[in-house]
Amino acid sequence: MKKRLLVGALVAPVLGLAAVSAQAHGVWVAPHYGELGVVYGMGYTDDAYEPERVRSVAGYDADFKPVTVKVQAKDHHSVVEAPDEMAVLTVFFDNGYWEKDAKGKWQPVDKAAIKQPASTSTSLKYNISLLKPYQGKMRPFDMPAQVIPEVDPSTLKQGDSLTVTVYVAGKPQQGVPVTADYNNDMANRVETDTKGQVTLKVRNAGHNVIAALVNHPTPNDSLAHLQRNVATLSFKSAKNKS
Repeated sequence: MKKRLLVGALVAPVLGLAAVSAQAHGVWVAPHYGELGVVYGMGYTDDAYEPERVRSVAGYDADFKPVTVKVQAKDHHSVVEAPDEMAVLTVFFDNGYWEKDAKGKWQPVDKAAIKQPASTSTSLKYNISLLKPYQGKMRPFDMPAQVIPEVDPSTLKQGDSLTVTVYVAGKPQQGVPVTADYNNDMANRVETDTKGQVTLKVRNAGHNVIAALVNHPTPNDSLAHLQRNVATLSFKSAKNKS
């Protein structure tokens, strides 16, 4: 399944925080009810979803060589069957169309039921999940929006500094809001610099989710005026020596 970023978005400027929905969910891969699940959530929330929302999952070993990944649909989520050599996973999650209601809140809407494109957006999620340490330097993947670390963050401990680059349509993107702790402190954001980079602190001892909020106007889409993207990088930090 081809990952999509609408043509109009490729040349449009990234919108600032004012256009970022406070309800922007992200996705990541983590142990979930005893299995390796594709988690759809925001902050502490972990919501059910239609398994077909997971449009593609790709796996790589520690040297970034592709490995076979199987995705199994459950009733309200999807799980990943990862071989032992799996080190990195990428996920594309299509959350469909959303429309603002009379109270200004985003609500899901069927494509056939869209009546107000000026109040409608598409919602796409992209994730890189690190399951094990990898070798060398990570390069951007075939994804329209992504967060790439300068070093393997699984080798860092809580409190260490980590520089990440946000890529949009294959290029570093300036002015993208990034949060270092999407699970616990998602409102605390810093924008990327002219190189598309931001330096953050590893916030948690254990699981971390870094998120970039990338929104684009979509002038070539007759059904929606905005595309809302959440790109996440998830990893488990190294243990502090006692």
